[in-house]
Amino acid sequence: MKNTKRFITGMVTLAMVSAMAPMNVFATENTIPLNANTSSGSTDVKYSVDPSYTVVIPASITLSDTAATSASISVDETAKPFKLAKGQKLSLKIANEGTNDFKVTNADDSLDYTVTAGSETLAKGSTAAEFSNDDKTDKTLTFSKMDASKAKYAGDYTGTLTFGISVESAETIVDLSTLTADYVAKDGVTLTGTLAANVKISIADGATVTLKDANITNLGENCDWAGINCPNDATIILKGTNTICAGRGSDDYNNYPGIWIASGKTLTIGGDGSLTAYSNAINPGGAGIGGGYQVACGNIVINGGTITATGGNCAAGIGSGADSSCGNITINGGTITATGGNYAAGIGSGNRVSSNTSCGNITIANTVTKVTATGGFQTNSIGAGQNSACGTVTIGGVEGAISASPYTYEP
Repeated sequence: MKNTKRFITGMVTLAMVSAMAPMNVFATENTIPLNANTSSGSTDVKYSVDPSYTVVIPASITLSDTAATSASISVDETAKPFKLAKGQKLSLKIANEGTNDFKVTNADDSLDYTVTAGSETLAKGSTAAEFSNDDKTDKTLTFSKMDASKAKYAGDYTGTLTFGISVESAETIVDLSTLTADYVAKDGVTLTGTLAANVKISIADGATVTLKDANITNLGENCDWAGINCPNDATIILKGTNTICAGRGSDDYNNYPGIWIASGKTLTIGGDGSLTAYSNAINPGGAGIGGGYQVACGNIVINGGTITATGGNCAAGIGSGADSSCGNITINGGTITATGGNYAAGIGSGNRVSSNTSCGNITIANTVTKVTATGGFQTNSIGAGQNSACGTVTIGGVEGAISASPYTYEP
């Protein structure tokens, strides 16, 4: 059998190129009557850039009966740069007809083989490779070692592996109910479903992650982390209805916020969905969005969504937890309802229990739909919690903390 040759043929080098055709498109003519009051006119201007990509697939692969065979799929930018719209990816999927089995055949016999990409064994419809503007690295496919003893006849065994190529949304959907270990959501991930395990959910540095009907409310005791953890800059997009609750610490004082952003970093929240965020605290606790008990947090920017944030005991709804600090809080849009725990602001800083507690500047723009804040007992609705500090509070361009509680700003 040593002279038996087995090939996969028909895998022709593939170059998929979409021409980058610039186009200037102008609006239909605007007829502007001339009179003494005419001072200006306008024309819409548009420039379109088509996607372009060249993908190289091996023309043929020779399988071996001594070891697995590797082959690369790559991007070629010799003629034109690889360019897709933001949030898109180029996907290559297995498009073979028939069953999920891969075979090479001759006139009288056939032999099976398998193909893997990373740790995944591919089947019909499986993704063999993906490329994006940010990831153009070569992708490796591994073809299984052949078993010569299963061949009935000598000769060449051939077959064809076919790929379907398409431009798709780069969104990756992760069902929280399937997670059994700590998970870091990368850029483009959508989190959905209900988290069942006591695992830590974090967002990667600089990533934009979508929450779509996500529920993280079942974290039990000894979960010393927030419902969602942002150790670096992060963006959350809201879709559907989302509820996020912190874990319950290893003792009554290790309490965390619903969503945490690290000190010196910035969390940006937007979208058109809703979010309910709260701490799971009995004693001095964490904010709905912000810091925990003696756990500092960074800057919080809210650009949209319907958000309800409730702080634990002595913690702000949005801002710092008890005995901790928070960065600047900026609310540019959305419908926001924030409620502080005892002696804590609805938006701002928590209560000083035993150590310094503060938040940075608070800015609420006149572009919001509605902001309602309620402070704890004898505490500002927006500003500093009891015995704590806060930077400058500016609401609709007017400076000054708000002591009235509850307080609604609806420009």
